[in-house]
Amino acid sequence: MVELLVVIAIIGVLIALLLPAVQAAREAARRMQCTNHLKQLALAMHNHNDLHQKFPCGLTMGYNPSNHTVWNCPQFDYGALAWGARTLPYIEQQSLYDQVAQCFPDPTLVTDWNTYIFKRTPTDTKGIIPLSISQTEISFFKCPSCPRQSPVDSPRPNAKSNYVGLCGPRRMGQADRRDITGSDKTTHASYSYANCNNGDYGGLFFQG
Repeated sequence: MVELLVVIAIIGVLIALLLPAVQAAREAARRMQCTNHLKQLALAMHNHNDLHQKFPCGLTMGYNPSNHTVWNCPQFDYGALAWGARTLPYIEQQSLYDQVAQCFPDPTLVTDWNTYIFKRTPTDTKGIIPLSISQTEISFFKCPSCPRQSPVDSPRPNAKSNYVGLCGPRRMGQADRRDITGSDKTTHASYSYANCNNGDYGGLFFQG
């Protein structure tokens, strides 16, 4: 009996020693997968640039139907089409991209500023993109180490991404524009949420 207990104790110690190593190996594998996602997204950006001679904009705003040179922010709480949607064809998601494109009257996936982009409920009659599309999860946009993987967010319950684009050092969707020092450099009217006519915030993924 004593020998049996000793053997069990030794096995327990070995398991206790092995578990951290196993967990470290799993995390290393997840980190490698996450790094691969970032690499594939970077390649998608460059493929987009090769085809369109520009990187995808951070999010698509709406234009004035009577004057296409005037831009504005999307309808509140109905979202906007972000850079990830425009990279779908380059990460083997052409079918999903086509479903998104069919919701827009314009092949550039740009619409006037009175358009409500995402449906917030299955019976929502305003949004043009149904939940069946916006809730589609894509592995490339998710880090396997993230503890929260479900697309739960109200009022826009869309699938989420662990990777975000940098629009620049200025605040977006707030009353004032700020430079990298945190100082306000323009008046309220220039960069307010309801009047985002100038879309350049100084980063790669600015609004457009």
